[in-house]
Amino acid sequence: KLFVHRARPDLFKPLLIATGYSFPSGHSVISVVVYGLLGFFALHFTKNRHAKAAITTVTVIVILLIGASRPYVGVHYPTDVLAGWSLGIPWLITCMGLHEVLARRYLKSGEPVLDKPPAPSQAVDRHVPEDRPQ
Repeated sequence: KLFVHRARPDLFKPLLIATGYSFPSGHSVISVVVYGLLGFFALHFTKNRHAKAAITTVTVIVILLIGASRPYVGVHYPTDVLAGWSLGIPWLITCMGLHEVLARRYLKSGEPVLDKPPAPSQAVDRHVPEDRPQ
């Protein structure tokens, strides 16, 4: 925003008052990264194909609705939103890749990245009684 210095739209009276520059839309960038990562992590916790499709669909719809709301309320041009998505998608891919690299580094090879917690019968009791020396 500081490099482009694009003024906010003034075609009609906006529904919201926003200050600062318009290009690119920060809401669009953040929505892609935050909701994209939430969807990415949610996909790790389900094996059901229909649930995965629902998670993906909801994630995409939320991102699109947030992007569409910005020109609607009169604080961004549509190209500001497209630029925000164009910045957010590579950042999302970088975050997902970084998660995968770090998860594989700290977990044994072949295990799921986001494994479900063990069943209570398999859990290890890490509590040390107070009367027993450590």
